[in-house]
Amino acid sequence: MKKKKAYPKISELLLSLNSICEYICRHILQDPEALLGYVLKKIVLLMHAKAGNIRLFDESTKTLILKASYGVSKKYRKMKLALEVGTSVAGYVFENGKVYVSENLKKNNLYRHPEYAIREGITSLISAPLTTSERKLGVLSIYFPKPRKFDQEEIEFFSILANFLAAFLTTHVLHYQLRRNYLDIAKALIVTLEEKDTYTKGHSERVREYAVKIAKKFRFHREAIRILSDFSILHDIGKVVVDSSILNKKEALSEEEWRIIKQHPVVGAKMIAPVDGLIYAIPLVKHHHERIDGKGYPDGLAGSKIPLMARIIAVADAFDAMTSPRAYRKALTLEQVRNQLIKNAGKQFDEKIVKVMIDLIETGEVVPK
Repeated sequence: MKKKKAYPKISELLLSLNSICEYICRHILQDPEALLGYVLKKIVLLMHAKAGNIRLFDESTKTLILKASYGVSKKYRKMKLALEVGTSVAGYVFENGKVYVSENLKKNNLYRHPEYAIREGITSLISAPLTTSERKLGVLSIYFPKPRKFDQEEIEFFSILANFLAAFLTTHVLHYQLRRNYLDIAKALIVTLEEKDTYTKGHSERVREYAVKIAKKFRFHREAIRILSDFSILHDIGKVVVDSSILNKKEALSEEEWRIIKQHPVVGAKMIAPVDGLIYAIPLVKHHHERIDGKGYPDGLAGSKIPLMARIIAVADAFDAMTSPRAYRKALTLEQVRNQLIKNAGKQFDEKIVKVMIDLIETGEVVPK
């Protein structure tokens, strides 16, 4: 009887790589390290292995730090958290830049603390460097429960997976860092805005806090909460082009001044549209002044046609506006705010979001600052 190969077929490889790519695309805003656990698990299952880990090189400590693991205990992860380059299997692979295999770790002098491996039920391994043409990133290691040999085809297969992972890390980390840089620039503009408008200092941060609390009550997925947290602070970014005399005017705005103010969602959306890293912010910025009854601006969207996150920001924004002092009035009391929210539920605001906001107010989870 012909022995079954331990490595998968090319079709399995392609399907798994496609699945990984789709997952990464859906979670492109997530911290790269947070995605490594998912990718590692996929690779371990694809290789019909028991466990695996990913170590990345830390320039400051000159060590290989364990960033993701699967199939091993917390104690193992703690004991093997960092390895020096050149020591143990991972350190050796990183230093030499070649795939390394061990048929039996119990008999391998290079593997440090083989007693850990015995306790974890892992016996053999295959380890590959994560490298690009420009730099060494780290090491990918996969463990198997029994002693075994690895033929050349398996080694080449594993090298493909390691190369894929290295490419993913390079491109995703770059994308993530660029997005964070863009967000930092946008936040600087918000600071500039709040220096212009003395009555809204801290407004953007408070709206972010309230919006995230609402989203958590709706049990939003972690990624959706991340998007809301990152981008809700940008909702008023278009006001940076509005003259301070209008923003701080104590008297009622003229028709022309009101027309200028109402343009800030459109202006804000246009400001961030050219920046790929801020694409998720566009609906929040452009539509947070729409109304459920369709009488809002800039597009007169109604009901569910208004993006859900924009509907959440609308309530959070209104709450902070009402509980903050303005040039033309004092801050409203919580009872007054509660009445206004109820009065405008189903007209200006989404009724379900208003209900959640009132619950947050009544339980003391949301307190004006």
